Amino acid sequence: LAAGREINGLRRGKQASAPPHPRDFLGTEMSARGLTLRILAARMDGDALRNGVLLRHLLDPSIDVGLGPMIAERIGQALGLSGELFTDMERAWERRA
Repeated sequence: LAAGREINGLRRGKQASAPPHPRDFLGTEMSARGLTLRILAARMDGDALRNGVLLRHLLDPSIDVGLGPMIAERIGQALGLSGELFTDMERAWERRA
């Protein structure tokens, strides 16, 4: 790459930043949208109480829990996003060097 030239979001001399952890992305999205855990849990398909417990675990950095495709889809649907966004983000996080 020529100095200062950008291709596919990369500039010469700069490395791509690490992908966000789905937990961090979810927390940021909830804050930006003014959503509480309870509101998001209620918007998800399924039992709101179970969803709330699941979300608490997902948002707690001391608990290492993965997102399955079904949960990713529920969270994505509740936020108006693709569930694939969350599963892809998790895969990218797990592959980071």
